[in-house]
Amino acid sequence: AYRRKDGSIVPVELIVDVYHDDKGQPLGIYAFVTDITERVRAEEALRESERRFRELYDEAPVGYHEIDRNGRIVSINRTACELLGYSAEQLLGREVADLIDPSQREAARESLARKLQGQADLAPYQQTLVARNGRTLEVEIQEREHHDDDGQVVGLRSVIQDISLRR
Repeated sequence: AYRRKDGSIVPVELIVDVYHDDKGQPLGIYAFVTDITERVRAEEALRESERRFRELYDEAPVGYHEIDRNGRIVSINRTACELLGYSAEQLLGREVADLIDPSQREAARESLARKLQGQADLAPYQQTLVARNGRTLEVEIQEREHHDDDGQVVGLRSVIQDISLRR
């Protein structure tokens, strides 16, 4: 940091080097001082934005997860973890079909494969999930395709809402 004449502190980037004479003997040093106030403000704003997004994602009133092209969970929010009784670490990398009631699992895997290949519509639907403690949950799932920068489908993003009490 650098202190201005008025006493205020300014974040700076400092580059210092030694300059030498023709024989390689040090003659002195030179320094470049750059005010990085705007960079620091931008970094703080980005950190705050990321914190707010993470909070919004984790505290959403519905479960949310993303799966890759293999049907494996790559991201999941806290609400979905609480709904299912697992930690994020226990669910990340796991096949999402493993959470579906065994009587519906094979049909769900086939449907998921068709969706990931663009051969099925992504209309909202109901599914029975099994929580860690064995309790079954009736949920409504809404999905959207997740695309890479080239427009290729790389997975699905899903919102999960517990509708057990409604039923």
